Amino acid sequence: MEDSHIALPNFVSDISVFAIMDGHGGSEVAYYTKQYLPPILKASPNMATRKWNELLTTSFHTHDEEIPKEPT
Repeated sequence: MEDSHIALPNFVSDISVFAIMDGHGGSEVAYYTKQYLPPILKASPNMATRKWNELLTTSFHTHDEEIPKEPT
């Protein structure tokens, strides 16, 4: 299967995180996202202030910049 998911019902205090990543023809980025996106979300200052739009936007941009561009 090319897809992956995140299911963290007790991510931080009263916040849960659920996501589905579609592999779009390959599983590498979906699995990479499963592993590396949650720590980015948790480290964002927008998590504490609960600015959800900013949290998701900046976290996804950060994550996108960190994804290796060359095959490993």
